[in-house]
Amino acid sequence: MQQPDSADVLLNLGRLLRREAPLAARTLIRRALRFPGVGAVHWFHLGSAEDSAGDTDAALDCLDRCLRLDPGFASGHHKRGLILNRLHRWNEGVAALRKAAALAPGDRHILCDLGLGLQNSGADDPAERLYRRSWRLEPADERPLQLLGGLLIRDGRIQDAAPLMDRLMQTTGTMRRDELVCNLLAVGLNNGPAPITAQTPAIGAAVAIGSISVIICSITPAKFAAATAMFRRVLRGTDYEIIGIHDARSMCEGYNRGLRQSRGDILIFCHDDIAILNEDLPCILAKRLAEFDVIGVAGTLRLDALGWWRGERQFLRGVVAHGKITEDGILCDVFGVDGPVAAGIQVMDGLFLAARRAVVEAVQFDEENFGGFHFYDMDFTYSAYLAGYRLAACSEIMITHESAGNLKDWNLWKQRFLEKFQGRLPHLSTAEAEPLQSEGKGWSTVRLASGDHLRSFFRLIVERPHAWMP
Repeated sequence: MQQPDSADVLLNLGRLLRREAPLAARTLIRRALRFPGVGAVHWFHLGSAEDSAGDTDAALDCLDRCLRLDPGFASGHHKRGLILNRLHRWNEGVAALRKAAALAPGDRHILCDLGLGLQNSGADDPAERLYRRSWRLEPADERPLQLLGGLLIRDGRIQDAAPLMDRLMQTTGTMRRDELVCNLLAVGLNNGPAPITAQTPAIGAAVAIGSISVIICSITPAKFAAATAMFRRVLRGTDYEIIGIHDARSMCEGYNRGLRQSRGDILIFCHDDIAILNEDLPCILAKRLAEFDVIGVAGTLRLDALGWWRGERQFLRGVVAHGKITEDGILCDVFGVDGPVAAGIQVMDGLFLAARRAVVEAVQFDEENFGGFHFYDMDFTYSAYLAGYRLAACSEIMITHESAGNLKDWNLWKQRFLEKFQGRLPHLSTAEAEPLQSEGKGWSTVRLASGDHLRSFFRLIVERPHAWMP
C-alpha cells in the first residue's frame, strides 16, 4: 500500500493537477523528487508540469535529466520535441521526434508531430508520408486527415485531398465543404514556414490613376494617425491627400463634407481602424475603376437580408480579416470568392469603398435620411446600383479591420432604409422588416498565424477561387 506522502502518491497527485493547477502540480512533483529511488518518469512529469506552468527552460532541463536516466524513454523525446517545435527550434525538435519515432514506430501522435516539425522545416514530402502512416494506423483519427488535407490543399492538390475531405465531412457533420476547404488551407499555411511575400515596388507617377482623396471619419487620434501612416505607405508615388473629419454628425454628413473638401479624381471612404497589406493598391484602383464605378472589399450579389452579410451565402463575396495581427495570429472571414474581383454586386460594406468622383457627386451620401452611423454604406451602394452604376467586390485587396462594429441603433436606420426603398427590394422577405435578432453566420472564418500567412491566404484564394465557393 502506498504511503500518504510517498513519491508515487505525490507524482500521481501532480499528474492529476497538471492541466488545471500547473503550479501546484509542479510543487507536488518536486516534493516527490526528494525521495530516494526516483527515476526518469518523475523527471518527465516534472518537465511536463514546468511546461504547463510556462517555464520552457526548466521543462527542457527536466527532460534532459529524464533522458540521461533512460535514453530509451520515447515519451521524453516526444515531449522534448514538442517543446522545441513550439519554440521554432525546428531542427532540434525534429531530431528529438525522430528518436521518439524510432523508439515507438506505431505511435500515430509522434508521427504527426514529427510530420509537423518537418513541414515547418520545409520538408513537405516526408511530412506527407508521415501523415499518411499515422492515418493508416488509425483511420478514424481526424488529426492526420486535417494535417494531410491542409498540406495538399495549400499546394493546390485539390483532387488528391477530395477523399480526405469526404471523410472529414462525415465526421464534422455540420461543416460545409467550402468552409472545410478554407480551414484546411489555413492549417496547411500555418503549419509551414512563414511565406516570403514578394513586395511590389513603389508605384511610379506614370501610372494613369489621377489624384486620390482618402476621406476618414474618426474621433480617435491614434487610429487616425495609424490609418494616415498606412495610406502614406500604400499610396506612395501617387498624387494623394488624406482628409480627416473628426466631428461628423453622422457618417453621411462627414463623408459629404469630406467630398466637398476633396480634389481627388478617385475617392476612398473608409473606417479609421483598417489596414491594407497590399503594396500595389494604386495599381488595383487604376485597373478596377477603369472597369467599375464603385469598388469595395465585401458585399452581396443580391440584397436579400439586412445586413447584407446575413443573406444567402451563395451571393456573398469578399474576404476581410478582423482584429489585429498578434502572436496568436488573426481571424479572417471568407464570404465568397470567385476570382480577384466579383462583378454584379448590389450592396457593399463601408469599411472600404472607392469610387470615381463623378459617381459620388451624382449619388452622394443621404445625410437627410441617415443621420447616424449605420446604413450609410448600404444606402450609398444600393442607390448606386439602382442608378445603373457598376459595383464590384475586390478580394485582391488584402484588408484587416480591427473592430467588428456594433448594432447600436441598427433597427432605427434599418426601418429608414426599408421606407426609402419600399417597392425596390424584390428579394427581401417580410421577416426582414422585424428587428435584427442575430448577426447570422453564412461564411467561413479561419485563423492565420501571421501577417505573411494572411497575405498568402489572400493570394491563394484569389488564384484558386472555385475550390472554396459554396
